[in-house]
Amino acid sequence: MMNSPIRWATAGVFAVFLFAAPLTAFVSPPAQVDPFYLKALSEGERLLAAEDYANAVLSLEIAAFGLQNDRPNLSKALGHLALAAYRAGQVEAAREAVRRMKALVGDDGLSKIEMNEEWKSDLLKVAALFEEKPFGSERPGESRVEGEERPQAGREGKDASRDLDRLRLEALEEKIKKEPENAGAWLELYDLQSRMDDARAAKKTLRKFADRVPEDPRGPFLLGKIAYADWALKDAVRHFEKVLALAGEKENENVLILSSLGHLVLALNALRRKDELREKCLLFVERAPEGWLASLDMEDRNKIVLEGILTPYFRPEKDEAETGASEEGPPAGEASRETSERAGPGNPAQAEAAALAYGIFDQHLQENNIASARRTLERLLRQHPEEIRAVHLLAVLDFRQKRFEKARERFQAVIKEARRRGDEESLLAEAAAHLILCARELRGHESARSLAQAYRSDLEGGALEGLGLEGADKQFIRDYLSGPPGEGGTERTLERVSVQDSADGLRVEIVCVPRTTFRTFTLERDRKIVVDLFAVSKILAERVVPVGKRGVQALRTGLFRENTARIVLDIQGDLPAYDIRETETGLLILVR
Repeated sequence: MMNSPIRWATAGVFAVFLFAAPLTAFVSPPAQVDPFYLKALSEGERLLAAEDYANAVLSLEIAAFGLQNDRPNLSKALGHLALAAYRAGQVEAAREAVRRMKALVGDDGLSKIEMNEEWKSDLLKVAALFEEKPFGSERPGESRVEGEERPQAGREGKDASRDLDRLRLEALEEKIKKEPENAGAWLELYDLQSRMDDARAAKKTLRKFADRVPEDPRGPFLLGKIAYADWALKDAVRHFEKVLALAGEKENENVLILSSLGHLVLALNALRRKDELREKCLLFVERAPEGWLASLDMEDRNKIVLEGILTPYFRPEKDEAETGASEEGPPAGEASRETSERAGPGNPAQAEAAALAYGIFDQHLQENNIASARRTLERLLRQHPEEIRAVHLLAVLDFRQKRFEKARERFQAVIKEARRRGDEESLLAEAAAHLILCARELRGHESARSLAQAYRSDLEGGALEGLGLEGADKQFIRDYLSGPPGEGGTERTLERVSVQDSADGLRVEIVCVPRTTFRTFTLERDRKIVVDLFAVSKILAERVVPVGKRGVQALRTGLFRENTARIVLDIQGDLPAYDIRETETGLLILVR
């Protein structure tokens, strides 16, 4: 009747449980690492090696978020993130990555992080800079340029960084005088001036770069971005047209080409130059691969506007149009078999688009930006309506926001598709459990119990334990599975809490009828021992019990949230050792 207790050691779990738990549970048990985050780590290393530091930071931040339970890979991700952020000019992000890394491995552990030896040397210099220690003459990631000087030992971190930038600026200007066709030096100078908030000098550098190295499309591209940001639309069109002329017939997937085309569409749309706009939209659709939007070098808000402009130009395949398929396609989560086979998870373009979308979704959840998280999934589904995991995540968001009818429809679509595909993404049990809970909210316990019996085979055998559900919700489903159809929900009461001092310690007896599952944790800063009892709707026990023994000041009870009763032991002094075990009537806490 009683399942083994859930024990959590710290209170920090609660802060992220509400939205972090569903995402991880969709892919694998909490103890495992989602391969998506390992891929993000690998991609971040590749971008760092390619000197694409800004995008490397994005990939490595996603990796670090998802590798919390994998210390070696987390330290590796943080090390690469610190280096990439510093080289991208994101000094505070680099400082934070170094701080987290030291908290994880300690000062001595920095030299043992698994990474390229040259990068490791640069990482140690960055870490030393943030400690305000002398760190040598080279800025991480750059070869020493003649004329650079060593910053003085003991300088304040910001002053040392400023001096280093000034010295680097002088060295780059000298290098460009000697090598006026060195594109890398021009771009590095522009990046440094931008980082130093000297926009006027940075723009002047780009103009000189475009003039001295006219065959390189990066100069006009960056000038075009500046012009568009300043709403100088005609100048933006001129610069981006030059990028396309220089790029010629290069690969369609070139981010520079597609980003220039995208900016051209935006600028021409704002200028109301309809004929040219149509031409560029058709060219974009012809060149753009699947998953095009997420990879463009432009702000997210501009991507959203661009998507709206281009949507009418993306038509169904010819064979689908001839068979009468609608332009909108099938409902999310109910794609046809033909569509799923053509653009399913094995499709590389779709896999890449989905991986990026889920990473962005994850970041929005981390920031508690639910509206943006939802829009990210909806955009993915407009491109790939057969992406069933996105349907499931939207359903979970609906459930959390109490949109139970919409959640129910989406969970039903997930179950239908999961059965057809063979539950490739292990979503069936998760969707079935949520569907039962939707039935409870919409039609009551009797309907939920009846539905639980229908999905019994999908939820038995330990499947329920690994799901990302609140403890009270899990207990409700256990109740529904344990009784015959037609019975109402199990009503639980916290009847009594008693305290007795004995030779082996302070004995706290908790009587709950009928028994239920629980979790226990400590709040060290507040000096409390906490026990939560799930699926409890009523409390008859005393709300406050004075104790004053064994370091326990008092014991308090109350409904922490709906269907969860909480017992709190207020401690005076250091938290004592304690044991907790199940009894025939509930629980026994022994404080030593």
